[in-house]
Amino acid sequence: MLHGGLSHRLSWFSQLPWLVSSGREIVLIDSRGHGRSGLGGGELSYERHAADVIAVMDALHLQKVDIIGWSDGGNTALVLAHLRPQRVNRIVAISANHDPSGLTEEARADAALPANSVTHWVNRWWTDAGPKTRELEQRIKRMWLSGPTLTPEDLTGIRCPVLLIAGGRDVIRVEHVQEMAGLIAGAELEIVADGGHSLPVTHAGWVGRRIGAFLGIPTAQ
Repeated sequence: MLHGGLSHRLSWFSQLPWLVSSGREIVLIDSRGHGRSGLGGGELSYERHAADVIAVMDALHLQKVDIIGWSDGGNTALVLAHLRPQRVNRIVAISANHDPSGLTEEARADAALPANSVTHWVNRWWTDAGPKTRELEQRIKRMWLSGPTLTPEDLTGIRCPVLLIAGGRDVIRVEHVQEMAGLIAGAELEIVADGGHSLPVTHAGWVGRRIGAFLGIPTAQ
């Protein structure tokens, strides 16, 4: 399970109880710089996040996995499916984009601005990143404006089953998600008309049922 940018592993709090009770092995990752994971040097990229996921899989001796990714986590999952297809079984990508043009104008404008004191306080709490929050904010906003860099040809090369979910009021343009669904062979698409960018929280029951149906996992909702 791959969380979004400027959050951390426990942002999946609504999904964890039924996933754990289903008996599936669940792996939660704090992506680079978030939660308990170090930030390291250099710029952030989705390719770097993907390499980190492979490193965790190798350490846990997991050869092939289903991935549930939200926002940056969904982007990372799609990059993994492109670069390391033999390691990915199925993908649920919630509020993902394949290049920066997928962001709304408002989202791109926000990414270009430094965090103010209020958003920094929220980010410090929501990321659980502590003193590395300020540097993380700066690097991750640069990443949002420069990546991911998956081309239409890259998307057509993805062969694993993919479920794309987005909100009608998301920071990702609906047309962009529809384009992705048309390029990925056999991709399933769900647009939640009244949803924003926080569907796993605001529409937790529906998201859980849809993930469960796609992955064949019983849900309690």
